[in-house]
Amino acid sequence: MKSLRSFSFLLIGTFLFVSCSTTDIYLVRHAEKVDDSRDPALTAAGHQRANDLRDALIGKGISDIYCSDFLRTRQTGQPLATALNKNMILYSMDTVLQLAPILRSLQEKRVLVVGHSNTTPALIKALTGVEIKIEHADYDNLFLVQVIRHPFGIQTTFHRSTFGVPTEGRHEDSPMQMK
Repeated sequence: MKSLRSFSFLLIGTFLFVSCSTTDIYLVRHAEKVDDSRDPALTAAGHQRANDLRDALIGKGISDIYCSDFLRTRQTGQPLATALNKNMILYSMDTVLQLAPILRSLQEKRVLVVGHSNTTPALIKALTGVEIKIEHADYDNLFLVQVIRHPFGIQTTFHRSTFGVPTEGRHEDSPMQMK
């Protein structure tokens, strides 16, 4: 009887441990672009920021890199993809919200999503319910959405940090706007 009880506790403990997982979803807007044309390349500062993004995420265990099918997002994600020997997964801007359930269903993954000043906030809202705004000239935000699974449900957390050279004109005492 005692061994049956010990086995039951072991089985329950194993279930609780196995059913817990955390997925980290890093989201950024593409780096600085040369102009406001439909599909511009990155500036020299934008290429440096893409390298800064690589340096910020290289040790995070990124398994997948999602980029919109625009040149500026691909150029932003490419240094990390090259360093990790990964192919980028391209998505269309008009289907970005279809990424939310895909990203939410991942277990024990760390992924990067490179988007735009309109698609990144939309995806963050779809994942967390949090509304943010990214200013037109704001390129240094690094967002982290964590999807934490445990036996009693799913919890989602949202964090904001920055990487690389601070965006010109933004000061430490003027944080990103949240609605």
